[in-house]
Amino acid sequence: MEQIMSKKRIAFIHNNCKDFRHPVFSNLDSNEDFDIDFYLLDEPVKPLNKYDVLKSIRIPLMQDFIIPFGLWSKLKSKEYDYVVSTDLGYVITYVGFLYSLLYNSKFILWNEQWQHIKHPRRYLTRFFERIICKKSHKILAFGHKHEKFALSMGASKERIIHVPNVVPHKYEKVIEKDYIEFKENEKYILCLARLIKIKGHKSLIKAFAKVVKEKPNYRLIIAGNGVEYSRLKELVDVYNLQDKVYMPNRVVIPEEKFKLMRESEIVILPSIKTRTVEAWGLVVNEAALLKKTIIVSSSTGVEGDIVKDSISGYVFEQNNEVELQNKILMSINDPQRSLEYANNAYSLMNNYYNLDVLNEKLKACFYD
Repeated sequence: MEQIMSKKRIAFIHNNCKDFRHPVFSNLDSNEDFDIDFYLLDEPVKPLNKYDVLKSIRIPLMQDFIIPFGLWSKLKSKEYDYVVSTDLGYVITYVGFLYSLLYNSKFILWNEQWQHIKHPRRYLTRFFERIICKKSHKILAFGHKHEKFALSMGASKERIIHVPNVVPHKYEKVIEKDYIEFKENEKYILCLARLIKIKGHKSLIKAFAKVVKEKPNYRLIIAGNGVEYSRLKELVDVYNLQDKVYMPNRVVIPEEKFKLMRESEIVILPSIKTRTVEAWGLVVNEAALLKKTIIVSSSTGVEGDIVKDSISGYVFEQNNEVELQNKILMSINDPQRSLEYANNAYSLMNNYYNLDVLNEKLKACFYD
């Protein structure tokens, strides 16, 4: 008589389930081999079969120090074979890891971090974070920077699994009003990012001020909103770019996002290092899917993976507006080469950075 295989019991702990993650979570949720419970800090964008939104409190000025209530007792109520949790900085990760140690579960860290976070609280928890990296059954790494960081924290190379950071491609709908008024005689460079310091808009504005002197029909679209708006507006005024830079300072809805990308020749992510770094930059995935020329700074997670300099896009040293200016002009002056790079980035999307690959790699973690 054949022995019936029991389902693998999995506790999947995460801070949230946003729209770009829901297809991944849903795929795991529907796998007949898994008995999976999702423990989240926020309500998911769409329901899952079995999920629990944890009550929690956020400690101000403590860099995502969110204390969950009831997670420990919920984990203890079931004998889990695997515990999956998110970044090293979250209390939910510490709780999940401790449970796995005490109850002999296999702990899987899905970590987006590729550099130490410069925050006093993270200095205090770094020793414990190193233990997590050393003792994790598997560590999921988005790219080579993320692997290098995990290794520096004591992880074993054979326990690190490269998983693509994926954003599902959404086909845009017809919209009644565009984010800006597009004009036939203008060409557009797009930066789609919240107006916060880490996104590095200042170097982009300074670089564009020089680019537009050589290419007067180009315009810069800074799409998004945030606390840096007034400072960036002052910089636009200083360089007399009021009629050259579009910066509405409002949220971009998905339909507007894809229209902005389709109308733009170049998509730029000029992020800089602050006390933290750009973990990845999913807007780059979306731009690559649309075969756009991509320019990123050295302080983005995608650099070296999706965007390799002079292979699948252009890379400049963070905060270096002169180098950024040169990369923009290179991309404009050599459209054939830029198209080649865009096609290379698009091929990466098709071959690796897609949901099928991510789903298979995640499922493989639970079959060893």
